[in-house]
Amino acid sequence: MTSQIEEYEEYIQIGRAFEAQGQPSHAMLMFYQATQLDPHNLKGWSHLAAAARTIQFTNPNVLLKEALVDCLAKPIGNHQDLAFAGISLLKLLPDFHALLNLEEEEIKKLPPEAFQALNDPLFMALLEKVILGDASIEKLLTTIRRLLLEQPDLFEPSFVYALAIHCFLNEYIYAITESEKASIEKLKKSVQWHALDEQERKRIALIACYESLYQIEEAKSLASFSAEQDPKFSNLIRIQLQEPLIEQQLMEQIPTLTTIQDHVSQKVQQQYEDNPYPRWISLNQPDIVAKTFEIFIKYKFPETQPTTLIPTPHILVAGCGTGQHVFNTANQFHTCKVKAFDLSRRSLAFALRKAKELNYPQIEFFQADILEIEKLGKKFDLIESVGVLHHMEDAFKGWKALTELLRPGGWMLIGLYSIVGRQDILAAREWIKQKGFTGNVESIRQCRQQLLHVQDDLIKPVTYSIDFYATSACRDLLFHTHETQFTLLEIAKMIEDLKLIFMGFEFKDLQIKKQYQTRFPDDPQALSLQNWHQFEQENPQTFMGMYQFWVKKAE
Repeated sequence: MTSQIEEYEEYIQIGRAFEAQGQPSHAMLMFYQATQLDPHNLKGWSHLAAAARTIQFTNPNVLLKEALVDCLAKPIGNHQDLAFAGISLLKLLPDFHALLNLEEEEIKKLPPEAFQALNDPLFMALLEKVILGDASIEKLLTTIRRLLLEQPDLFEPSFVYALAIHCFLNEYIYAITESEKASIEKLKKSVQWHALDEQERKRIALIACYESLYQIEEAKSLASFSAEQDPKFSNLIRIQLQEPLIEQQLMEQIPTLTTIQDHVSQKVQQQYEDNPYPRWISLNQPDIVAKTFEIFIKYKFPETQPTTLIPTPHILVAGCGTGQHVFNTANQFHTCKVKAFDLSRRSLAFALRKAKELNYPQIEFFQADILEIEKLGKKFDLIESVGVLHHMEDAFKGWKALTELLRPGGWMLIGLYSIVGRQDILAAREWIKQKGFTGNVESIRQCRQQLLHVQDDLIKPVTYSIDFYATSACRDLLFHTHETQFTLLEIAKMIEDLKLIFMGFEFKDLQIKKQYQTRFPDDPQALSLQNWHQFEQENPQTFMGMYQFWVKKAE
């Protein structure tokens, strides 16, 4: 007789098989079946979110809509993967779809009941958990926020709280008129910060739709607000006030290993002090929690033959930002010791708060520059630096500094931008330069509004990127203070010069490696960077995110 545990695992395996066959909706159904057998096992929910990542529904699906709402309530790290599928389901709802197609003046004339579509459980959950990378929804929410200033009684308090959380998550990237700014300033002066009846809570939330509460001195009195009084408002206070204030205190506790002397490092540091990102909520559930480093490597690369037993690997994460990558790495090991550093103290403070909140004593955070990291004086079994080296003046120099800290036989995960995969971004940056836009928040808002109406086929794709819909991410995408892109032939030369061994790419899309193997059957392990260079020329979107790959140091 099959046990419930065995049945759970069977659904997981069937779901993964559907994923491998390129049938994500079938996979999603199997993973949802697994979660119904064991709702507290987060692995099934994480798989469900990953399967939903590329799904665009063309017909309503009540069961999978329920699955998305349930998944958004679970403490998994890949809620953002649910956004695309969730938006497509919302657009199939007649009342919600109707709102998206209206102009501002038409929306202002609607009766109160027309706005009930905004209280849809899926939409409310998405507002509080993900960045909504959709221009039509941005347009609607920009109009609704403006309408709130004029007719706040049209909307339930819970919707205003959710909208305020969403505006905080996207870092107030929506366009703001001078009239709105004046209205908010007037509201800030009139609101009773201590008289917290429902009307005042709603007015405070409306202010929070335009400005972070932690940056308003009068709002700091709300830090002790009790969840018993109003759980939904309390959630807004936690996100917009309590947590940022904790981070300000933690900044003073972060040790500094090196000074930041390099002029490019200083500019990059300032960017991430101004705009640390991402603001993340929870963590991915790993496919495997390895008891040793060898089991981890064997899972990643079944064809390898690790030789040294390392029960507790020592890991270095270089350029850890706000820490999400660090925690996801640590989660993959039964036990490990992790050191993680970054240029930005604000980013590190966010990471340190999450480490305390989630109880990760095995992670040590500190401020440092890769160029001086030899001062650490330690060797590591695994070094990860994803999305970092290409922001240095000399990426090879930084990579070399990290390689010198890698023990013989150690492994390294590197992420670098592709010049082929970022042609749209490079074209958009040239357009931005010609228009004279800069990286401050107001200029980014104005730039985005123009980009949303650009018809150039090369530039337009940047508006489809999820990074286009949050201020720090948009600055990173289009206004970065320093960035270099590479070809795979250049990367192959650097790997050779560093005396490292290329071990393979990391892909979310399992189909890419299969397509490569079909194209190059003589390289079944997919290790020829020359072949991969040719494959990318033929398939320019392969590495749109970045190259993420593994290398190994010789024994």
